[in-house]
Amino acid sequence: MKTYIYIATIVLLVGLGYNLYVMDYRAGFFAENNVHSLIGIGAAVCGLILASVYFSFFRLQANLKK
Repeated sequence: MKTYIYIATIVLLVGLGYNLYVMDYRAGFFAENNVHSLIGIGAAVCGLILASVYFSFFRLQANLKK
């Protein structure tokens, strides 16, 4: 199961980097052209937060079994 989370983390990081690259910074942060990038950035950040919670859960679960 951890392998899937590692793969998902890599995909989320690539997606975050892509959305930051595609975003038009001259048009403004909340411009109409940047809405798709902002949604992608928000989804990637939420996914990375969930992945970190998942990794913390597995670390704590291993400590509880001892």
